Amino acid sequence: MMGAILRNYDIVSGASIDGVYLEVPVRAAALERKLKQLGPFLLAPRGRGAGRSACLILELWRIVQGRLMPAGVDHRALSTTWADALDGLARHFIGDGKKLWGPLTRSLNDVFCVAPYYELVIGVPDVRFGSSDPSLYTLVLGMVTDSRLARSLDWWSGYGYQKQLGGFSFGEAGEFQIDVDSGPFLRGAVKRARDAATDFSWLDARWRQPLLGCVGNDSFSVSRLQRAITREARCHAATGWVELGAAASELSLPHLDGSRAGRAGSGRVALYSGVTTRISTPRRFEPK
Repeated sequence: MMGAILRNYDIVSGASIDGVYLEVPVRAAALERKLKQLGPFLLAPRGRGAGRSACLILELWRIVQGRLMPAGVDHRALSTTWADALDGLARHFIGDGKKLWGPLTRSLNDVFCVAPYYELVIGVPDVRFGSSDPSLYTLVLGMVTDSRLARSLDWWSGYGYQKQLGGFSFGEAGEFQIDVDSGPFLRGAVKRARDAATDFSWLDARWRQPLLGCVGNDSFSVSRLQRAITREARCHAATGWVELGAAASELSLPHLDGSRAGRAGSGRVALYSGVTTRISTPRRFEPK
């Protein structure tokens, strides 16, 4: 249940997400060198020797029904409930109450809701902070969004996700491309796999990891983006590939395994829709 992880007073916003999840293989040694530039981060062991495996996570989101939820209160739903109750009273006493409360409800919902927008997340899963902290985190290396509001909230709230503004375009055969002011950032394609996989417990395990963001030199924030594959959501196995553009070089990402001319096939891929999310207030990260 949602409340099992996030306390209501920690929640600041919620949304429904349609998205693509891709794991892109990289060399563990190269990724560890990148992590050491950021802090005392360690990768959870996966294999041994020079062939140890690791991955980057790329998630492409279409965020709908985005809304502020201070202290976990869904003001959008609350305003609708109020309007329904007032409509009932108005109909009882003066007739058609919708003429009175319908516009008010829409106005309140406009205040508390954000128009659909897109985001890209690049992160490193299964990260530990030093050898004494047993917890696993996903370290967010960067994000791209087409929402100025979302970018401003990241900066103002101190999530440390390093969001930058960009443009998102999509093709009919599952292609996508993301561009930022400095040029092409990333492109790729996904398609639903023939394999009708039904076990996505591995994805839920990834999503349970708290998110770390960089807010300054040797300073990090921690937050939770709570979500899960439920009966209301839909999830399908997929295949895909990605190619980093020149504008992504500022992230100093390690070489993608199996890449040819910058293009790399992916590991596990999932397409999902209707996933309910809640995000917590960012807090200063204090390792255990």
